[in-house]
Amino acid sequence: MRSSSEQKNSPSFWLLLLIAWGVPVACGMILLGLHDATPGAVGKSPNTWPEDTRIPLDRTLPTLIVFAHPKCPCLAASIEELNRIAAKTCGKLRIVVMFYRPRSSDDSWTRTANSKRAEAIPGVVAAIDPDGVEARRFGAATSGHVVLFNRDGVRLYFGGITNSRGHAGDNPGGEAVVASTLEGRIAPTFQPVFGCPIFNDSNASDLASAVQNVRDQGTR
Repeated sequence: MRSSSEQKNSPSFWLLLLIAWGVPVACGMILLGLHDATPGAVGKSPNTWPEDTRIPLDRTLPTLIVFAHPKCPCLAASIEELNRIAAKTCGKLRIVVMFYRPRSSDDSWTRTANSKRAEAIPGVVAAIDPDGVEARRFGAATSGHVVLFNRDGVRLYFGGITNSRGHAGDNPGGEAVVASTLEGRIAPTFQPVFGCPIFNDSNASDLASAVQNVRDQGTR
């Protein structure tokens, strides 16, 4: 019978140890990839500007509305893309970010790093959406959902401006917003939205935060 030291020095021992460590890591990475690539829900988006909305339509510029859950970690990527859109459109686009707030909470609930990043973008107007009334009105169910209307109130684009959850970079949604604003070109008119559910006070954002922690640990 071999001693414990001999067993530890055998190739089979290290192979089994590698398998025991590698399989859970591989499974975790696969699940992480699936989570990142899974789009969120999308409601029915109106073709024209809703008459009962509290948000004013700009009659001189196209209007882009972003609906957001302030505690969603995936939202940081959408805000980064929004910053790029604002820079590329150079004041030719009115941008409004509506932050969801539960009716039972006060406005301080929305004060997060995400809301501060959005407010720091030149020309962006940030507002609070109590109980997600406006989000429902415009068909937004997932944080990061945007809707673009021309100055006549006709919808040009709706959906997301990232390619996956929490990942910024070139994407068809952001390009569509810029092209529609600067060139009047409409293509595409919809892209999937990647983010947390808007109408969730904690669970979805907590899950997304846990996934983000795993992702951050994997990049260290």
